[in-house]
Amino acid sequence: MAKIDLIMPKMGESIMEATIIRWSKKIGERIEQDETVLEIATDKVDSEVPSPVEGVLEAVLFKDGDVIPVGTAIAVIDTEPVAKVITPEPTPVAVPEVVVSNGNGSAMKEIIQTINEVVPATNAQLATALLSQPISGRFYSPLVLNIARQEGITMDELDRIPGSGAEGRVSKQDMLAFVSARKGTGSEVVTAVIEVPVIAPVEKIIPIVETLIQEKIEAKLPEPAPVETNVQPQVIEQKAVEEAPIIKTIPQPVVTSVPKEEKKEIQGITFKTEGMPLAPKTRTFTYSGDYEIVEMDRMRKLISEAMVYSKHTSPHVTSFVECDVTNLAQWREKNKEEFEKKYNEKLTYTPLFLQAVIKALRDFPMVNSSVDGDRIIVKKDINISLAVALPNGNLIVPTVRKADQLSLMGLAAATNDLTERARKNLLKPEDITDGTYTVSNVGTFGNLMGTPVILQPQVGVLALGAIRKKPAVIETSLGEFIGIRQMMFLSHSYDHRIIDGMLGGQFVRRVADYLEGFDANLSV
Repeated sequence: MAKIDLIMPKMGESIMEATIIRWSKKIGERIEQDETVLEIATDKVDSEVPSPVEGVLEAVLFKDGDVIPVGTAIAVIDTEPVAKVITPEPTPVAVPEVVVSNGNGSAMKEIIQTINEVVPATNAQLATALLSQPISGRFYSPLVLNIARQEGITMDELDRIPGSGAEGRVSKQDMLAFVSARKGTGSEVVTAVIEVPVIAPVEKIIPIVETLIQEKIEAKLPEPAPVETNVQPQVIEQKAVEEAPIIKTIPQPVVTSVPKEEKKEIQGITFKTEGMPLAPKTRTFTYSGDYEIVEMDRMRKLISEAMVYSKHTSPHVTSFVECDVTNLAQWREKNKEEFEKKYNEKLTYTPLFLQAVIKALRDFPMVNSSVDGDRIIVKKDINISLAVALPNGNLIVPTVRKADQLSLMGLAAATNDLTERARKNLLKPEDITDGTYTVSNVGTFGNLMGTPVILQPQVGVLALGAIRKKPAVIETSLGEFIGIRQMMFLSHSYDHRIIDGMLGGQFVRRVADYLEGFDANLSV
């Protein structure tokens, strides 16, 4: 049977994981090609994941609320025609007595009972049932569980770690503090062997059984004996399923003593003398008077993490230029109605500004790049990321792809479409990927200028300030005089690792030159 893994899609160069909101299809349901299978969310966008093929949803490998790295298989789709499944009447399965040394029989018996309770079942049902077995009444994120496995922390120990997160959840900092506190204590290698006759595919069931064993077995077994159950496999498509058992040895990680490191205290933050800085110390703040506590929503938490990451990655520098956009503003006011009648698109300032930015990026291609270790990746495509404020106060940055190949009408259509769909939460994953340079119009909020944060892995972002009428010196062939002009500030934040002040300043000055040189006689 042809089986296709449904993969968690990549939705941006800086986005490495996504949260499953809900599954739109159930196991056993038929799926058409491009039909929505599940809904996911990142810090940038909520989106639907379509099926790449037509078939039947055979297995769901994760549940609602799980945070999954991009590129991970999240479901299995069977593309063969649906065959009739012959399922024998369920019969009670006796759990054999399990005899294991060191009084750990009850723990092993619990594992066998867990598996027996879901047999007989289809391959997909078995995998899903095992995966969804509750391990503890307390929620742990995949990151926390991964640290626990790497450090050899048992579930019993994990349940006793005080949590500083929301609703008492254990955070990464809590785990690192716990590991640090027991440094040097060491641990023995714990090995458990289990022999389980199952009907699920080996490559799907082994990691599930591994997780169950690692989290259920807490006692140390020097030389455990294999445990066997007498469960007959299910008959599927009138064919007998091979009864060969899965035998898997799962070693627990070894915790060794860690050499003592010299540390320095700088303004309450602990740094190693070598390597990356450690997480800041947890601080407790005292509040007084009348106040309200508002919990960050999921999107705001992820935006917060992305902003801190960007500041930590790129040394930000900002250059400012004041620009005379009188000709451009007057031309737009004069032609916006005709433009809309002719192209059925509203003419905002955004596409006019983007034309100037695109020309400047052609002149200074190093600004249209990213950093990869000691290498500079200069992008040939000019894909403009456009910051859009959402009604809930959050921010999203969709991408105008190959913006340098679009006319003024094309830029207007693209920016209008992305802005409208962003505010209605209708963006697709591909709408927020592959940006090479970002433009943010802070003038829409009445701000004169700003110091925007770079969208990683880009190296620059331009903030457009509000247009204001003000007196300015005008130079003509007849002399200089003062007149009322429409002026605005441009703020260019750039990555000082590869863009120095000269290049960063020249770029934003060039954008201003293109805006000031706008052809007031341009026809629509």
